Amino acid sequence: MQVPEQPLFFTNNKGQIVRYNLRKLSELPYHLNRSHRYEDLHNEVIFNVSFLNAKLSSAPLTAVIAGQCTEIEQNLDRTRCQNMSFNFQTKSFEALLTSFHLQISRTH
Repeated sequence: MQVPEQPLFFTNNKGQIVRYNLRKLSELPYHLNRSHRYEDLHNEVIFNVSFLNAKLSSAPLTAVIAGQCTEIEQNLDRTRCQNMSFNFQTKSFEALLTSFHLQISRTH
């Protein structure tokens, strides 16, 4: 049985965002990671601009970075990844999110 698609946010009849779907934003990364659906995790969460926009609009930047870095760390192949490489990836991702957050802040 297929689970119905969940929106990232809910809108009013004028099309304005009235509430973010916090359940999807918090649980989708967890479930994709635990079910070993890593390609979906990367495509739908970690590197998905719409997902990141909704997440950054509904949570503090530090919480988003912490959550995303946890998901990245948990699905890394530890035998192929050294600490230095992981730290570089994490710092690059933090810089990307910070830049993205600043761009969103300017438009709101």
